[in-house]
Amino acid sequence: MTEDQFAATVLAGKGLVAAMRARDHTTVWHQDRVALLAEHLARQLGVSDAEARQARSAGLHHDIGKIAISDATLFKQGPLTQAEWLEMQAHAEIGERILRATEHPLLCSIAGYVRHHHERFDGTGYPDGLQGSEIPLIAQIVSIADAYDAMAAVRAYRPPRPHRAIIAILTSEVGQKWDGAMFDALVRLFEVDSEIVSAYLAKD
Repeated sequence: MTEDQFAATVLAGKGLVAAMRARDHTTVWHQDRVALLAEHLARQLGVSDAEARQARSAGLHHDIGKIAISDATLFKQGPLTQAEWLEMQAHAEIGERILRATEHPLLCSIAGYVRHHHERFDGTGYPDGLQGSEIPLIAQIVSIADAYDAMAAVRAYRPPRPHRAIIAILTSEVGQKWDGAMFDALVRLFEVDSEIVSAYLAKD
C-alpha cells in the first residue's frame, strides 16, 4: 500500500469513521492512536513501507464493528456479563463484514486483519482461535497496539495506567497473547521513537 493508496483508504472509509465518531467519539480517538502506534511498530519490526501503511489502515479501522454493538454493552462502565462479552467479541467479525461490504479493494485488503486483531498467540483468542504464526503479522501488530493504547487511555471508570505498569502487564502476557519478538519491538519503540514517546510518555 503506497501513501496515495493509504490516503484513498482513509477517504473510502471516511463515512464509516464519521459514523463511528457520531456513535462514540472515544472509540475514534482510540482508533487514531492505534493507527499511529501500529504503523510505527510495524516499521520497528522492519516490514515494508506498504505493510506499515496497511498496519496504520488496519489500526484506524480495527474497531469499526463496534458501531453494531448495543449502547448498553458498548458504554457499560464495569464488568460485562457473559452475554455482553459475547456481543462485544462480535465486533471483530462485524468489522470485517462492514469493510468487505464496501467492495473497496483497499478496505477489503485489511478486512482480515480487522477480523483477527483479538486472536492470541496461544490460540485462545477470537473469533477463530488462530495460534502463533497463523495470526497475520499485521493483525498481531494491531493487537498489541490496541492493548497498549487501551491501558494508556483515560476511561470513565479508571485513570490511565503509566507506561511501566503497562509494560509489566504486557510482559506477563508474552507467549500467551503476544509473540516475544513483537513485545521486544514494542519496548524498543518507546526507547527510540520520539514521535511515539511524545504521543504517550509526555504525561508520565
